Amino acid sequence: MGTIDLLSAATSLAAQSLLRLHDARGRKLLVIDGMVWVTQDGDLRDIFIGAGESFEFDRAGLTLVQALEPTHLLMLARD
Repeated sequence: MGTIDLLSAATSLAAQSLLRLHDARGRKLLVIDGMVWVTQDGDLRDIFIGAGESFEFDRAGLTLVQALEPTHLLMLARD
């Protein structure tokens, strides 16, 4: 597991890897290839993001991003 504290970062995740983010609200996740499942603290949604798709985190607190297959992604800084 890892924590991203950088303004922008590219990373690769092996299948079933878990990325823990703290207070990611306002940041954007762009999946280059692969697929991830996202859950945010206090959010009942199951969010699936595939290759070429993006998602802007809209909750403070803990966010989990799990790779469902080998995945390359880019975390973008807050606007």
